[in-house]
Amino acid sequence: MATRAALEQVLADYLKPEATDEDRQRLYIALQNEADAEVMRQLIEADSSIPKGEVRLDDESTEAIRAALMLATTEAPVRKMFFAKATRWIAAAVVLFAVATTFFLLNKKDIEPQKPIAQLTQKERFKNDIQPGKTGAILRLSNGREILLDTAKDGQLFDGFTKGNEGIRVSENAVQYATVITPKARIQTVQLSDGTTVWLNAGSSVKFPTVFNGNTREVEITGEVYFEVAKNKDKPFIVNTGQDKITVLGTHFNVNTYAKQVTTLLEGSVKINNDILKPGQQYSEGKFFQPDIESVMAWKDGRFLYDGAGIKQIMQDIERWYDVDIEFKEIVNYSFVAKVNRNLPVSELLKILEATGDVHFTIEGKKISVFK
Repeated sequence: MATRAALEQVLADYLKPEATDEDRQRLYIALQNEADAEVMRQLIEADSSIPKGEVRLDDESTEAIRAALMLATTEAPVRKMFFAKATRWIAAAVVLFAVATTFFLLNKKDIEPQKPIAQLTQKERFKNDIQPGKTGAILRLSNGREILLDTAKDGQLFDGFTKGNEGIRVSENAVQYATVITPKARIQTVQLSDGTTVWLNAGSSVKFPTVFNGNTREVEITGEVYFEVAKNKDKPFIVNTGQDKITVLGTHFNVNTYAKQVTTLLEGSVKINNDILKPGQQYSEGKFFQPDIESVMAWKDGRFLYDGAGIKQIMQDIERWYDVDIEFKEIVNYSFVAKVNRNLPVSELLKILEATGDVHFTIEGKKISVFK
């Protein structure tokens, strides 16, 4: 507990027109002690040791006054009476006092002058951590039934659907169609009844018949999906994306429809509309490209792999894999080269990006903010 004389000086320094941040900080510290706060209230009410003249009110103080006045009209009657009798400068002091007391004695919040984001430690900026995604999905049947695969036990789910280490295996079933949906922070593998294997990245889906009748094998997808198609020259395998129709006989390829549709062929051949794609090629909006196959398939292999990727693309991947909200506080146009395991907590991934010195992050709850 400080002496009365010391508290008189703290209050006097705080109310000077030329008060500094240090003067304000000393008042805030004094108000954290209930005994000192009571002495400070007595000093204001006694109208002593407070300099006459203008009270310095910057924008922050003005906003504080507005907040305190709202409190004064809804809280204790004693406070209302005090405001009615106070002089102009005493009223301002009491308002600031009320705000500071509310912050420190009721809410226990730290209101030290905010440091620039780059000066905060990672521990200060990363208020919590978020774990990576995992295997899991929703199985939706054409009869309306839904099964959460995250919690379903291995073994036969029901006739025609079996869950195991390799994912979900489908055989002929009474239902006509089924859809496997991976929300954010989930991936899933599905083996269709013809032997085709499908890998779903986070935020994706595949709709398929439980048995392929007729002359074709057709599925519908959203998000990002990788196929290893079982060969059957008599029944072409067709992938419908809502934009393109991809026809194959037996091949390995990746389709990404998150932003715009991009198809990457690893093995075999595919026809997209009327264009033929060769192994090692990528196709998007009628144009052919030579991609880095390792980067395209990194998600399936459990990695983030970037070779000159922009921060927006990286944060979109983080948003899907960690199920977080991303907010850009500043415009960041940097590109990054990184190779990171996808099983890391998000803080470890962000620390790697921060090591470039070009970007900073904060984690609060489920929100990640991006700064220069």
